[in-house]
Amino acid sequence: MSRLLPGLGALRCAIRRPISVIRARPLSSSPATSKPRLTPSTSLLTNERVNALWARQPHPSAPPASMTHRFLHRAFSSSPLGRIRDHYNRSSGNGRPPPRPGVLDMIRARVNRWNPLHVVYIIMALNAIVFLAWQYAISSWQRFRDPSLYNWMWKNFILCMPNITEGRIWTLVTSTFSQMSTAHIFFNMLGLYFMAPAVAGLLGAFNFLGLYIGGGLFAGICSLAYQTFNTNKTRRIGGSEGASGAIYACLAFYGTIFPQATFLLFFIIPARAWMVVGGLFAWDFWQAITSRQGLTDSAGHAGGIAFGVASALYARHKYLGSWRRGFRM
Repeated sequence: MSRLLPGLGALRCAIRRPISVIRARPLSSSPATSKPRLTPSTSLLTNERVNALWARQPHPSAPPASMTHRFLHRAFSSSPLGRIRDHYNRSSGNGRPPPRPGVLDMIRARVNRWNPLHVVYIIMALNAIVFLAWQYAISSWQRFRDPSLYNWMWKNFILCMPNITEGRIWTLVTSTFSQMSTAHIFFNMLGLYFMAPAVAGLLGAFNFLGLYIGGGLFAGICSLAYQTFNTNKTRRIGGSEGASGAIYACLAFYGTIFPQATFLLFFIIPARAWMVVGGLFAWDFWQAITSRQGLTDSAGHAGGIAFGVASALYARHKYLGSWRRGFRM
């Protein structure tokens, strides 16, 4: 996986500091010989000094330096709660009060109060808890010949057609938090640790959860479709589990927003983000079609990447279209 630092600096660069003007203390009605007393918090501002201050400070209405900066500043850097409040505080223009926020808007506002980094840590903790439950279930079966817990975990944390047909559709989500092997959870959590904080800080808690869970859902749907319609008899997948689809969705989203960002493959090899995203999608798609190995859910990986790219393109179209119409979210 790669360390993602570009983009966050652009987010900070897009923030402008307002000009602070120090007001002069009013003159008292003392005789002309008396001079106004200046304290550290007050000073007299002449036209020359005001002009000098204005020239030194960045102009508040000056646009950001690039389209990427404008996109970040208007779409992501402002508070999501503030955007909702600004939108619903507008009058409709016909004298009627503005519409009340819906249930989804109130949930969005509440979730966005959470620290996005804490959301990432909670997701990692949930994955660790499910992993420990798997280890206990496997140990219980091997040591005490009791497969009851293992069977329960399989029915509730493995995505497969038998579970779906029996009504356990929640496995579309729970399988995203499930890893049975130590190597599987190690590499997935390593990728999540380096990838998710940048995306969560960019989107906010609510939108990040939507991207993460949505990527896992779509990856699961692609995996189910592959399990159902796969004609390669030598490549059968009994079930799917893991956070790879959701993590790939985050990676693809970031790589689409910042295609010229540099990823460090294996922490050594630098590569452009668009090359990494495109290469991963091509590799997993090819593996799903031709590979005879059934240990990797390549169809789910490709589905997660496709969801991340589509989400990024939708976000660009939505927010850029809002700017062109003059609508401030």
